[in-house]
Amino acid sequence: MNTELTLLMQNRVGDLVELTKKADEFMQSHHLPEEIIYKVNLILEEVLTNIIKYAYKDKLTHDIRTEMTLKQHELVIQVEDDGEEFDPISAPPAKARESVSESPVGGLGIHLVKQMADGVEYQRHQGRNILVARVGLGSAA
Repeated sequence: MNTELTLLMQNRVGDLVELTKKADEFMQSHHLPEEIIYKVNLILEEVLTNIIKYAYKDKLTHDIRTEMTLKQHELVIQVEDDGEEFDPISAPPAKARESVSESPVGGLGIHLVKQMADGVEYQRHQGRNILVARVGLGSAA
């Protein structure tokens, strides 16, 4: 059974729905626990939504590449885009507020990704953002 999946999408919300469906099928086919599938889907949705909403100043179509690699003890997710440079690791932590209405918009999704993943790495290479998130499988794989 194939332990790697490469998914291409464009910076459209409709493409995100199809990508997450294929990612889910890949994880289900490897019998990953629901907790892992939930984490990975959340990570994908947050990262890709942020790219679609904020990475591009123009209205052109851009390609976004997602690779998932199932290893013995972890699932590695790599997302690559050609948008504006943005390092989510160096982004300041979201500030806690007394209520949701007082909270500023933005920052919570990045915080959530950092909490859900067991490791997050970022690099800018040849004009592309490359984000790698690792989700440990414990004894699941």
